[in-house]
Amino acid sequence: MRDWLRQVAAFRGKLLVLMHMTGGQPARSPEILSVRDRNTVQGGHRNLFIEDGIVVFMTRYHKGYEVKGDVKIIHRYLPREVGELVVWYLWLVLPFVQRMQAMVWQQETISDHLWPADADGRKWTTERMKHELQRVSEAGLGQSINVAGYRQIAIAISRRWIRKGMENGADEHNDGDWLQDDPSGDMADEQATHSPHVAGAVYARDTQELAGATASRRQQFRAISVDWHRFLGFGSTEQAKKEGLKRKRCPFEDEAEEARTERQVALRRMDAVAELQWMMRKKVTMRSVQGDVMRAIQQGESPIVVVMPTGSGKSVLFMLPAFVQVGGVTIVVVPLKALRADMVVRCREANIRCAV
Repeated sequence: MRDWLRQVAAFRGKLLVLMHMTGGQPARSPEILSVRDRNTVQGGHRNLFIEDGIVVFMTRYHKGYEVKGDVKIIHRYLPREVGELVVWYLWLVLPFVQRMQAMVWQQETISDHLWPADADGRKWTTERMKHELQRVSEAGLGQSINVAGYRQIAIAISRRWIRKGMENGADEHNDGDWLQDDPSGDMADEQATHSPHVAGAVYARDTQELAGATASRRQQFRAISVDWHRFLGFGSTEQAKKEGLKRKRCPFEDEAEEARTERQVALRRMDAVAELQWMMRKKVTMRSVQGDVMRAIQQGESPIVVVMPTGSGKSVLFMLPAFVQVGGVTIVVVPLKALRADMVVRCREANIRCAV
């Protein structure tokens, strides 16, 4: 159980980095580490919600509090890919972890925070978050980046490419118009808590509907987060843009998605050479770039463009995945009638059902 809880703690670290980097302009570590997934017995409010299909976490900070006496409430929206991880974690993993803590370690109090202390008592602090971000950035980029360094990078990216495009009218929906009319200044800088006065800050308390939080401001923060999702290349952003956030999925879509996932998992586990020999009924090996292309297919990369001479084994690249799958349809476009007829013969020889 301790080993499993260590794996949960490692997942929490990766989830922390994901939420920090994909929610728009980055929060400071005390803000994001104070996110709560449920209300407290002392009357504190959770600050993790789902709004129109998008997971959003809210924090607050005291920018100009000593002068104006107001507390800023910041909304950061997550792309669907990351939001689904949060939902799965809260739904299936966290309740089991809390039950084991109560049963095995006899813990009487359960933390309300999304990043509670580990089973061994180790807490999530600014220093720990820094090390987690450094580890992930070193593995993914080959360069260690700390929290302060990433804030500088993210703000620079936003100003150089995202907000610049909005000001120039590059967005076809003109999402940046409200930035010029907002009397409070640049909302992107506000979402990043850029140069705030943090004396006496208290994060993640009473953040549902407090002074300073309006529907229009939430939409402004959402627009900034979605622009950031688009810059990072999350496919869900463009898909939601085309279909609308409130479109309901048809029942067959869930079944098709589940079947597609099962096929992809089976394909990744496939021994390509062994399956090729079974399909050809003789001892053969991958030729030319067949091996590299087949590995790309197994990893689900798309699109894949392969240029090979006649007779070098291009058809194997789509015949083999179709041969090893128990379901699904592979569509092949063949421009020449003679080649099409030859393809049908080869598929039937490999015991692959085909229709012209």
